[in-house]
Amino acid sequence: MQIHVMKLIYTLLFSILFVHVLSGQSLQATEKAALLRVEVVDFSGNPIENQVVVFRAEKTKKKVKRKTNAAGKFSILLPKGETYAVMYTVFLEDEDYSTIEIEDGPGMMEGTLEIELETKKNQVFELDVHYATNRAEINVNSYKLLDELVYLMKSNPEMVIEVAGHTDEDGSAAHNLGLSQDRSHAVKAYLVKKGIAANRVKSVGYGESRPVASNNSAEGKAQNRRTEVRILK
Repeated sequence: MQIHVMKLIYTLLFSILFVHVLSGQSLQATEKAALLRVEVVDFSGNPIENQVVVFRAEKTKKKVKRKTNAAGKFSILLPKGETYAVMYTVFLEDEDYSTIEIEDGPGMMEGTLEIELETKKNQVFELDVHYATNRAEINVNSYKLLDELVYLMKSNPEMVIEVAGHTDEDGSAAHNLGLSQDRSHAVKAYLVKKGIAANRVKSVGYGESRPVASNNSAEGKAQNRRTEVRILK
């Protein structure tokens, strides 16, 4: 069975087939748990290291996370008789992908899961970057998130992005425009410092001109203060 699903900036190709377990494996299936071997690659077939995949059991709600090794692989034992939501972690958030069902059948079983991560032109996603109040200085707690973007771009050397800054409508329009521009420039500067060529990152600021929520509430204003990334190439 093979499923094709578009999620956020990724296309994931997923196939799973349970068969009888072969001998000689370091991690073995049991009568109660199936062995799942997972491989994650990019659109060129290159292994993706340190990619987190999450399995959430529908009945117990328990989550199990695993991270790929240098070969883009890991193995995991999943209890039988359960349906699992399969998710992948991107920019520190778990993104829903699909579900798999492991029947509570007799014998020992194993399966294979292949995930292909592929970036798509014009995909837009939000980076939860935090800045100093009313300034363009990036908070240290946002570095890990930006490092994930660095990794993504290094894994896709032809990728070109636009970093767009947005604000709420507090203050003057001119001030907000300048602040949004300064913040997007700060993100670009961070990426360049980490080894991304400057010509691969376009930084722009839109100020308060492109709200995604009402500015009449604190919640709406928080949504409007955002940094977005668009894949241009």
